[in-house]
Amino acid sequence: MLSLIFLLAAAIAGAWIFQARKSNLPLPPGPRKLPIIGNLLSMPSKFEWETYAKWAREYKSDIIHLGVAGTNLIILDRPEAARELLDKRSAIYSSRPHLTMVGDLMGWDTIFALMPYGDECMAGSAILSLTYGIDTLPKNDPYISAADNALDAFCIAARPGAFLVDAIPVLKYLPEWFPGSDFKRTAKEWRGLLRRMLELPFETAKSDYHAGVPSTSFVAYALDQIDESEDRKRQEERIRSVAGTVYTGGVDSSLALLSHFFHAMLASPDAQKKAQEELHRVLGGALPTLDDLESSRLPYMTALVKECLRWRSVAPMGFPHIAAEDDVYNGYTIPKGSIVLANLWSMMHDPIIYPNPERFIPERFLNSNGQLNSNIMSPEDIVFGFGRRCVPLPFNTRAIRPLSIRICPARTLAFSSVWMITASTLAMFNISKAVDKNGRVIEPTYECKSTLA
Repeated sequence: MLSLIFLLAAAIAGAWIFQARKSNLPLPPGPRKLPIIGNLLSMPSKFEWETYAKWAREYKSDIIHLGVAGTNLIILDRPEAARELLDKRSAIYSSRPHLTMVGDLMGWDTIFALMPYGDECMAGSAILSLTYGIDTLPKNDPYISAADNALDAFCIAARPGAFLVDAIPVLKYLPEWFPGSDFKRTAKEWRGLLRRMLELPFETAKSDYHAGVPSTSFVAYALDQIDESEDRKRQEERIRSVAGTVYTGGVDSSLALLSHFFHAMLASPDAQKKAQEELHRVLGGALPTLDDLESSRLPYMTALVKECLRWRSVAPMGFPHIAAEDDVYNGYTIPKGSIVLANLWSMMHDPIIYPNPERFIPERFLNSNGQLNSNIMSPEDIVFGFGRRCVPLPFNTRAIRPLSIRICPARTLAFSSVWMITASTLAMFNISKAVDKNGRVIEPTYECKSTLA
């Protein structure tokens, strides 16, 4: 056992020495590292985006470096750094890191959004406009619960430094009974959560399709387009994977954003009142439509949704990227294989761009005439992530064209749907704090956690 530990320690130390000698340029600044384990002991267990932002301010740098048991972690603190690396140099940073715990042991490597950038990603891009066509229950819905449970496990496992097996992948071959391999039993349990999340809605939609139930859902349409001359099972797995991507991203991000909205309305009753006054003045009692969003007839309402995106980030750290080759930025070296994260929360709380960032102020997105201000950085350009990934194409399984654009696949859908829900809610209801049986106001509690981009 001691010899195994010694070999593992030597391997990590060797990796650090090798990386240090590959470039004459320094790594980006960051907190002091301990031998072998690097910053493992100083990694924050929660609200990591706030700690990363604090370190960036301390080192006066828009990019910082952390070392976690042999893994290089690069944190981008400013939009300029994220655009330069993840957008302009997307050929280097488009792929996702391979996390042993999340991918090999839990099975998340089958999810389209986590696939390495390549042929599978391009093929899946043809079918990213989708839905299962399943009506959910208002309470205790099994599909929503399945997604919540799987995503909670993912967020724990994907945190840098959470599991040593990510730094030392060979540990995944240890038997479950071996001392220190509790992570394998945990991964087995969490893999079951992922399987249920993916299979439950897909099998329901597939069963309805074969039963002849009329449906305009993505799964029904995609199954109808399967090329029988090719491997049907492989095509179904691809459909399930892409469906799971939109399912997980939609459940997680949309519900989180709506939660932020209700919390904001409780914390900022004046903003709620102004939005309601605009809705009643412009619509005269009618419910809002997407035409009202697209025609900018309700600028305050749109500014309110933008502020919800900015005030409480749906995914504070976004999705991780990986450096496919050695790179240099502002005189710093970024070693090949580094995990690169954009601190979206920090970008949305920059007091230079957004004065009083902790306050909920929709007016910050309006000009002096009360119209949307195009001169201020829009949260949609940040919170939906950076980098070139696959986007929807017209569905045609026999003529899939490669295409990559810097865009979150569900960006437009997410913003529009949340705008419709929030605008309709404010048009019909007043949102106020609950009271207990004694008539005392119940103050809402709120906590943000890492989640999907």
